[in-house]
Amino acid sequence: MFLLLAALSHAADALPDRLNLRYDLSVAGKTVGWREVDLRFLPHPAGERRIIQIYTELSVGPDAWKIRASGVSTPSSASFTCTVDHNGDLEQIQGVLQPGGAWQVSRTDGRDLEQKTIPRADARLSSLDLHDPGRSWRLDGAGPVGLLLVETGQILSGTLSEPSDATITLGDVLIPTRHYTASDATGTASFDLDVNNILVRSEISWIGIKLVSTLQDPPQLRVIQEMERMEIVPIKVQDL
Repeated sequence: MFLLLAALSHAADALPDRLNLRYDLSVAGKTVGWREVDLRFLPHPAGERRIIQIYTELSVGPDAWKIRASGVSTPSSASFTCTVDHNGDLEQIQGVLQPGGAWQVSRTDGRDLEQKTIPRADARLSSLDLHDPGRSWRLDGAGPVGLLLVETGQILSGTLSEPSDATITLGDVLIPTRHYTASDATGTASFDLDVNNILVRSEISWIGIKLVSTLQDPPQLRVIQEMERMEIVPIKVQDL
């Protein structure tokens, strides 16, 4: 059996302007749902504009969620809207990144409206940013970290360690990743990103459960133009 390391190409015309990713969601090793991520990459005067659509469905015991999140980001801005259907009860959470780096967040269930400002120091990135290759690099930098959950408007706080090299096997393909861990008093969250800052796997406590999200198939490469070409190299399992 051979594992295939993906090839990198520096050709600008090889860059896809859209990526479609699908993830399996599991709890304690049992599949409980799925997540689809649609990424569109558009030209922007300052670099690149990304439009993200995320569709999530999962069921754990008597609870079922249908979540629709969307966002737009550029090198200088970010915003999101998330609608959550939990057993038929609806909530909407919206967030806009302010010029100084703080998040302005509102949450409503159709009856009550909650608004708050989250300082930059309290939320380094959002859970939507984990799927945004232009913003997921904000995981870099060990130390205190806050993650704004677009699905609830809450903050997960912890201490981020220095990333380590890791590999994740998807089917017969070996994906090199940077592995990040964030720890707090209740446990550890982890995130694996590939060479293009695409989220390959995550493990995070959310709505009271430890949810694992794993990419089903290797993503199509979006390669930075300045990168040098690398050859496809077959590797035998016994050589790893």
